[in-house]
Amino acid sequence: MCEHDKQRVDETHKRSIAKGITGRLIEIAVDTAILSFLGINPFQSLGVAIIIEGLCFASSYFNERLWNKVLWGRRIIK
Repeated sequence: MCEHDKQRVDETHKRSIAKGITGRLIEIAVDTAILSFLGINPFQSLGVAIIIEGLCFASSYFNERLWNKVLWGRRIIK
């Protein structure tokens, strides 16, 4: 058994937020580029992307925090 298998690691709130924000910033850039390529005004594309990714961030963050509390499917070795 590996040494790391003997530990339980939970994410902190700061880590969850940092992961969510960095992922969403990348997705905002991609969404804006795609929408602009499809002929939508770049400023409108950016606005739509920010709204969509903000909602996605919120749902993703709360989903991660919820699953961090669920023990089902997780082996805990003390």
